[in-house]
Amino acid sequence: MVFTLFSAADVLKMNEDWINRSHDVFVKKIVDDFVAIHIDRAIKRDVRGLMIDQIKHARSVKDLSVASGLCYEPDHRFWIDRQSMTIKQVIYRTDALERLAAELGPQIKVRPLYLNDVIYIMIEFWPTH
Repeated sequence: MVFTLFSAADVLKMNEDWINRSHDVFVKKIVDDFVAIHIDRAIKRDVRGLMIDQIKHARSVKDLSVASGLCYEPDHRFWIDRQSMTIKQVIYRTDALERLAAELGPQIKVRPLYLNDVIYIMIEFWPTH
C-alpha cells in the first residue's frame, strides 16, 4: 500500500480554500487600486478646496458634493493578471466606496452617479447639523 499524507478529501479542501483565498486577494487588490487612484485624483484636483467652495455656494444639503474627477463607462473592467471585475461589481459587491470615504475623512460619503450612460464617483459631505 502506498502512503499518502494528503487524502483526496484533503486535496479537494485545499483546492477550495485556495480558490477562495485567491479570490479574496484579487478583490482586495482591485479595491486597494481603486481607492489609491481616487485618492491620488482627489489630491491632484484639490477636492478639499472644491468642497469648501461648494459649501460656500450651496443652497441646500443636496449641493454638498463634488465629482471625484474620474468617471467610468458602465462596462469598464479592472484587470489583474487574467481576472477582471466590472465597475458595478466594485461599487456594489465590495467595500470600495466605504474605504474611499474613510480615507477622505469624517462625514464624507462616496456614491455613484449615473448620468448620460457614464458612472461618476461623487464625494458628498454630510454635515451634522
